[in-house]
Order: sequence, then structure tokens, then C-alpha cells
Amino acid sequence: VVIPNVINVEDAIFALTLMFPTPYLGSGRRKDQTFITCNDEGAVYLEAKVNHTMVEFLNPPKLEFLNKLLPCEPNKMHQNGEDLPQVLVQVNMFNCGGIAIGTCHLHTLLDGCSGSLFQTTWAAICRGCSSDELPHPDFFTASSCFPTINHVSKNTNESFDGQKKCSTRRFVFGSESIDTLRDKAKDDDDNDNDDGRSKFPTRYEALAAFIWKHMTLACKMEGGVDSKRPTLAIHIVDMRRRMGSNECVDLPQGIETISPIPVVLTSWCGLNFSELDFGWGKPFWVGVRGGDQETLPNVAVIMETNEGMEAWVTMEMQHIANLENDMEFLKLALSNPSVSNV
Repeated sequence: VVIPNVINVEDAIFALTLMFPTPYLGSGRRKDQTFITCNDEGAVYLEAKVNHTMVEFLNPPKLEFLNKLLPCEPNKMHQNGEDLPQVLVQVNMFNCGGIAIGTCHLHTLLDGCSGSLFQTTWAAICRGCSSDELPHPDFFTASSCFPTINHVSKNTNESFDGQKKCSTRRFVFGSESIDTLRDKAKDDDDNDNDDGRSKFPTRYEALAAFIWKHMTLACKMEGGVDSKRPTLAIHIVDMRRRMGSNECVDLPQGIETISPIPVVLTSWCGLNFSELDFGWGKPFWVGVRGGDQETLPNVAVIMETNEGMEAWVTMEMQHIANLENDMEFLKLALSNPSVSNV
């Protein structure tokens, strides 16, 4: 993909200030996980030169270098009290003329859904869309659905306790593999709908259950204390479309007393990252992160592809090695295949 004019990408970031409140495009000092004080220093924009062609980089994807395309270390836990930019952008130019745009957001303010809206608006500005064609997000009614929490955790850096030396791997599941998992899940499900028909799981539900099962096996393979611990599947969901006003409920209490192994599963399906068009066409591949780093283990990001779905799995080093050698898992999963449409 040839860059028509890279500087338009930078200009569009500044145009976004007309659409988004200041905290989204500024920097701020995070007091804790609840409060951010904006200092109006702006977003971070970088340009980088990649001494490879895209074909060389993506056949197969060089996961160990993927984070080099990002403007900061991804999924890094920061101490409270640091000055942190809310949005960072890096435009990477390959020898062949292709580009990769890497973005990082501070998760305290932007989740997957709002991050997708941010990038969709940014891309629309790059294409020269008029104000009437741009999204006009509502940032002011959230408190009616999510009442203000009046207490703050005493342990403001508690998330640091769970960081481990981890590695991220990419697994691709073709449409036939997804269909196999859905059929098996339907056959194994004893619960019926009200009309007596068996439930048919969605593509994400079937794949998430399969990944959860095998991540659990990978964590327990060495035996020891972890082999006797239960696992807890945590699904990250967008609550905006699932709740009316004041429908928050308390989660079950006491889960922490049994010390489960948490496995976080999140879906990027429907976030439209593969539809972003900055003026030179839609991307032919969307990545997450790669390489080895200190971060929270046991996380799987699942997204749709043209030919099925893929999962980006982050686990402790030994556990991800166990998963890569799980023959039952590999019957349905391809480990980091080449990007076919480069």
C-alpha cells in the first residue's frame, strides 16, 4: 500500500480535538485507577522507517518484532502518579512503500469500543469526510448507566502483583475448524431453549470455550499447586449495548478466596479495525502485539479474519510452550501462518 501523504495522518490527529474531549488527546497524571488529571500536553505522534518489505515482515508475521511498530511497550502496567499520554501513534514506513499504523491507548479512558470509535473518526478525517459524515460520540450520559463509584481501592498498585514474564503467540482457526467446534459444543450442551431446540453457540462462544480449556491444561501441565487450582474464565464485554439505566449488579463475592487461575478472554469481533480506511484502502492485516514482556498472563484476544478467526494468546513462557505442543489444540489451530493476501 503506497502512502499518498503521510503528513495528513498527523494533521488528522489535531483535527480530532474538535471531535473528542481534551482528556482523550492529552496527557495526564493518573492518581490511581479512578482519577486522571489532564495537563493538555497533547498526543504522541512518531514516524519510523522499517528496513524490510511487508512481504518479508508478514510471511510469516515476525511476532518478536511486532512491538517495534508500536509507539510504546503494549500492555505495560504503570505505577500510579506517572504522567501518561492517553493516545500514542506511530506510522511505520516499509521499504516497499507500504505502511503500518501502530496505536496505543491508556486503558483507564479508552476501551476497545471507544478506541475503535476514535480510530474510525480519525480515518474519516484523513479521507476528508465532512463534519456531517463524522461520528458524534456522546461522552456525557455514561454516568446514567454506570453510577459513580465513591470508593477507591486501598491497594492502588495491586495489578503489579500479577505481572509475569510472558510471551504472545498467534493462532489462526479456519472456518471449518470453527464449524467443528460449534457442532461439538451443540452436541455436548444438555440445555435447550424454551422451544425444546438445542442452543447453537456463536463462533466466538465455541472458540473461546476451546481456548479456555486448552489454556487451562497448559497452565496445569507441570503439576504442583497450580494443577489443583480451579480456573476462572473472565469475558471482557461491551456493556453499553447490554444495559439500560441503573442496571448495574454486584458480582458474586468470595471468588478470590479459592485463588483461581484467571483466564481473560476478549473479543475484537465487530470493532471494525479491519475496515479502517485512512485514504489509501482498508488494511489487509490487523495485529495485536508480540514478543516477550512482563505483563499479566493468561489473556486471549479473539478477532475475525476473512477466512475464520484468530486468537492472540499471552501466557507465561513455559505455559505458552505447553500450548504450542498440545496436539489436540493444534488439530484445529494453525500457529502463526503467513498472511495470505499480502
